[in-house]
Amino acid sequence: EIYTLSLHDALPISILDRHKYYYKLGIAPYGKKPIEKITSADIQKSINDYAQTHVRMQTAGLLSVWRRIYKAALMMNISIPDRTMAVIIPECQKENPKRKEISPQDLEIFLDTLMGYNAGSVRGEYENQCLYYAIQIMRYCGLRPAECFALTKDDIFITSEKSGYISVNKAVHSTLKSKLDLGACKTVKSNRTVPVPAALVPILQDCLQWTKFDLGFADYYG
Repeated sequence: EIYTLSLHDALPISILDRHKYYYKLGIAPYGKKPIEKITSADIQKSINDYAQTHVRMQTAGLLSVWRRIYKAALMMNISIPDRTMAVIIPECQKENPKRKEISPQDLEIFLDTLMGYNAGSVRGEYENQCLYYAIQIMRYCGLRPAECFALTKDDIFITSEKSGYISVNKAVHSTLKSKLDLGACKTVKSNRTVPVPAALVPILQDCLQWTKFDLGFADYYG
């Protein structure tokens, strides 16, 4: 009951889903135990068990949900110490190093493969083309995915055959009712004008002619 209350403080859907995931894997075994009977040792055990199969950042996420439960208990005027204060994050599963760079050659191979994937479907062809244009914009202009997918036709300006600019002024994000909504950029400084290099100009021109909607990367149904 207290856990449920702890999710009612205006959490966006994406974060809500993540918290429910943490609850299922790490907190549910204690779900029927009164909050007064939960000990720091109980919480430490749930953290230790979780850490065996998850990396440190994920384990810290589980601990943050435990802390949210105690915050909710305080809101319900249940006078009880925050047992998470005595808990530490143990050594966790080692994080696998991920390759963070891709060569231009590999990217071209990927894009060629993308355009052929699910090409027998009208909807599939549309979504492939949509991703192709979005990836090219992120490649040449360094936009975040959330910024790129929020672009409208009015945000893209072609000033000549070799130049142009993109106005970044919004982003796709999760809200209380939707996982995909338009809102403000991540920070105030994220609002900016990004120059378009010559290599991207013809791709953007094709994109503007291709898209059927004001929102450049709307899905097949708009």
